[in-house]
Amino acid sequence: MALTQVKSDGIATGAVTATQIAANAVTVDDISDGSISTAKLAADCVDGTKIADDAIDSEHYVDGSIDTIHIADDAVTADKLANTTVTAGTYGSSSAIPSITVDAQGRITSASTSSIDSTAITNGTSNVSVAASGDITASRAGTTRLTVNSTGVDVNGTIVTDGLHVDSTGAIELPAGTTEQRPATGVNGMLRANTTTGKLEWYSSTLGWLNTNDSGNVTVEYLVVAGGASGGCYSSSGGYQVGNNGSNSVFATYTSIGGGAGGRYNSVNGQSGGSGGGGGGGESGSVGGAGTAGQGNDGGDAGGGSSPSWHGGGGGGAGAAGEDGLQSGGNSVGSGGIGLENSITGTATYYAGGGGGASSNASYEGAGGLGGGGRGGSKRAGVAGTANTGGGGGAGDDVGAGHGGGGAGGLLTASNFEPVSGTTYTVTVGGGGAAVGVGGNYPSGAGGSGVVILRYRTAVTATYSAGVTKTTTTDGDYTVDKITATSTTSETVSWSF
Repeated sequence: MALTQVKSDGIATGAVTATQIAANAVTVDDISDGSISTAKLAADCVDGTKIADDAIDSEHYVDGSIDTIHIADDAVTADKLANTTVTAGTYGSSSAIPSITVDAQGRITSASTSSIDSTAITNGTSNVSVAASGDITASRAGTTRLTVNSTGVDVNGTIVTDGLHVDSTGAIELPAGTTEQRPATGVNGMLRANTTTGKLEWYSSTLGWLNTNDSGNVTVEYLVVAGGASGGCYSSSGGYQVGNNGSNSVFATYTSIGGGAGGRYNSVNGQSGGSGGGGGGGESGSVGGAGTAGQGNDGGDAGGGSSPSWHGGGGGGAGAAGEDGLQSGGNSVGSGGIGLENSITGTATYYAGGGGGASSNASYEGAGGLGGGGRGGSKRAGVAGTANTGGGGGAGDDVGAGHGGGGAGGLLTASNFEPVSGTTYTVTVGGGGAAVGVGGNYPSGAGGSGVVILRYRTAVTATYSAGVTKTTTTDGDYTVDKITATSTTSETVSWSF
């Protein structure tokens, strides 16, 4: 029996199930376009194997239907990206700075470069400049502070560092200049080469400029010279007389002994002292007075015998003993011993020369020793020792007899006294021994007064008691106080630092 065609509207909904349809019984030719909607498809019933290659193109995608989880790794290549307006290439170099704009999606929307000025970088008042194959300089506020040139690096200003290590077998060239070219304002720890002194020096905020071998302690250099003695004499006022000793000079614990008096005719010995007095002439002769060790020398002896060979000895000096008065006749009267040269004031000066002796021969007389010693007088007055040198006075004579010259005052000097700030120290200047025979025809010369000279750094301040007479000078970095007289033996000096 022939089958009657059954139309779709003759089949009840749900009457034909999948089990009623043989496999492959329905082909694509039996399915009208659009007849199967998505509602007729079971979930996940269409997989990749059911879709032919290139069957789905972009027009079948709804916007936003494909998100990142549906894109496999490395699935999108450069070929799939549209070109931007940025030109492909490398941006930036040693002479150009890259300038790149990136949008919110991380895309580069523009790229360019800015040229670098290779000759200068300026920011406000700071500048770094590079000359073509030349120097590199760095300046601040118009002042060049650093220069790199073909020979090294020059720095103009202060280098601030916690430590500087130079790894070299060569040498560091320090700033060098004269004393006058020192920095106007010293800073503690400064170091330079002084071309005036030929020494390295450093700056101490307490003491000023010091040589590198200085201890850095406050020290005082001192010269202490006692008063010189007067020579012996015969004068119509008082007859034969021995001279007078000089007085001691003192600084702190250092005491210089006054010079020993010159002896007189009739073989009276010279007196002991800082330097001893010369012996007096006479038939038996006499000996000069003893000097003090470390301060002076002995006076010269006097020759004996008969007149006219009564020649007095010279007074001792700080640098040498007084000359002996010989008994051989002729010009053999004793001259005073030479003093010692000292440059504590900045000028080389001799101090503490002995006084010259007198002779029984009016034609001869002893010369005073270099350092303030007075000349002896034969048939005339002796010459006084020079004030503030401690020189001994020369002998004087009226009747033709030999007398001894006055001994010089003792001399002490050193450069290592270390005072304590605020502590007072005694300072006394000894007077010279008074002349004898004064009022007669030819008295002896008085001894020269002593002196105390103190030298210390100008950065240190000295204070003296009211009874001190002094002059103050400067010698480079040092103050020099020359104390020429003191009213009492209890005058003082102190330093503050």
